[in-house]
Amino acid sequence: IDDMCKSYKDDPKVLDKASDYANELYEMNGSYDNLLTYCRILADTKEVDKAIKLTEKEIEKVKKTENPDLRQLEGLLNFLKTKKA
Repeated sequence: IDDMCKSYKDDPKVLDKASDYANELYEMNGSYDNLLTYCRILADTKEVDKAIKLTEKEIEKVKKTENPDLRQLEGLLNFLKTKKA
């Protein structure tokens, strides 16, 4: 997916397809890496608000765990907020 985005970053159709793939991967396996990939693509396709909401939802989910480590998620959220500005 990353290679698709890098090679075809100016092709909206390819980015939309990459977004669909990244979303499917994230839904199947909600790992941080899959979230990061999906959010980067959302930011590249000007869907920053969607990426922010998704990251905030993930932060709330992690806060409910026994030993929450939010550093990566908070870093992602900060990055996305800079893309919105």
